[in-house]
Amino acid sequence: MDKYENILQNELLWLKSIGCNINKTSVGISVEREDMKTNDFNFFIPFSDNFKGNCVRISSNYSQFYNCEKKLLCSDFECEASFDLNLLAKSSNSNKKPRQFTLKEVDYNDWKCNNENRILISESLYYFILFNNLIVGKVNIVTYNNIKGVYDLEIFDRYRNKGYGTNFLNEYINIHSGYTFIQTWSDNIPAIKSYVKSGFSIYENIYRYVKR
Repeated sequence: MDKYENILQNELLWLKSIGCNINKTSVGISVEREDMKTNDFNFFIPFSDNFKGNCVRISSNYSQFYNCEKKLLCSDFECEASFDLNLLAKSSNSNKKPRQFTLKEVDYNDWKCNNENRILISESLYYFILFNNLIVGKVNIVTYNNIKGVYDLEIFDRYRNKGYGTNFLNEYINIHSGYTFIQTWSDNIPAIKSYVKSGFSIYENIYRYVKR
């Protein structure tokens, strides 16, 4: 299984954990979330140029990307201006500096935001981020094969703009073998710069095509 497929499966696990229904058929994957009808959580990922629904999501690394895009644009779909970016980093195993950050695994109920409930799955773990034993943030890590997906990374307000997020990610990607994956959207320039500085590179663009 290649990186493209591993990243997709990692993200699908996270989407499942936040309450999305995932339905895989011979023609593609449908993602739906009943309590949130935005295109972020309701879309179809095709396996060919057969499409379903009002929002079709395609990766720039998908082998049939150009054929699918051409057919979509000729079928009364248009591409949203903003798109997702999937960034990937490979452990260099070269970080010999003493670790400043540690992850403290916590129960989801201690981690979650108010009025939020997720489906607990074994591949998804919740952590507080400690800097020299000081809790500075939190993160959700999803593991699929050799990919660690970083989701819902949050540095708490009082510790922002001090480099904690960038430095944590830089340290994290080098403490385990394999790849680390993180996602943001194309308009979030500060996050993109931070992730690239941490050691990530843009791996793929994720476009959404919606019916006019």
